[in-house]
Amino acid sequence: MGIRSAYKLVGKHYDIVVCDEIHLGLSSEYRKVFENNVFERMLCMTATLPEEYEYKDLLIEMAPIIFEITLDECVELGLVSPYNIVCRPLELTFSERTDYKKINNRFVYWKGQLGQFDAWENAKYILTNMSASSEEKRAATQFYKAIRERKKIIDFAENKIEAFKTIVLNNPDKRILAFTGANDFTDMLTDSVIPLAQAYHSKRTKKQREAALENFKSGMINVLCSTKALNQGLDVPDANMGIVCGLTSKSLPMIQRVGRLIRFQEDKTGEVIILYIKDSQEEKWLKNAIKDLNNVKFEE
Repeated sequence: MGIRSAYKLVGKHYDIVVCDEIHLGLSSEYRKVFENNVFERMLCMTATLPEEYEYKDLLIEMAPIIFEITLDECVELGLVSPYNIVCRPLELTFSERTDYKKINNRFVYWKGQLGQFDAWENAKYILTNMSASSEEKRAATQFYKAIRERKKIIDFAENKIEAFKTIVLNNPDKRILAFTGANDFTDMLTDSVIPLAQAYHSKRTKKQREAALENFKSGMINVLCSTKALNQGLDVPDANMGIVCGLTSKSLPMIQRVGRLIRFQEDKTGEVIILYIKDSQEEKWLKNAIKDLNNVKFEE
């Protein structure tokens, strides 16, 4: 069972509980699963160990690792289908590039005010410290504002929509999962290829999400667009192509997304196309996102 169910096991006794998605056990609510004494032993599983050392160490302390296997080792053993990744660079429009440079200059300035190498941690500390000065709080606030505005330009880049539309229309027989960095952009991608696609994200009602997923599984649509909702916990074996239109600074979401596309099927190879903005922060995120993956090709 998943940890969402395991932590509710109160008042019953089990010799052993097999618990999936144990990485969620770091939340205050789900951490109760470790405090529950209704079972003698627990076998925990996760495909997504936290990247941050403090969280990873805490999880391992609660549930020590007894076995590990990488994604590529799973491919070699035939547990999942093989995959290929293509990284496709895109340009910002002139107006987008102009705005990006202005915001990035602000980011660099406020980063320098906070400490070149510890700006992120310093900003977080300042905003939670009651004794911080107004100047420090302004620097931290402006630093985070620049990060958000810079990422928004990348996430909503016009050329990503056109590239996405071209890929979808050129692959009518593919079963495609699309991943973005913002719910509103997910809707924009969906609208660009209606009636071939539907959106699946947190701003849609449960009924709408269930309908979109069922329409994808039945073949009524061949593109399902999402932000984070498809990253984990979804099993759609027929999906064989992924289009990634939004990256983050972490590698974990990419591994999760590839995992959605390589559920084992005979003669299946999962294809992933990553659309990224060249000469931007997203290009740096890309290098980190694929560092634990093989079969990666960069287009010119």
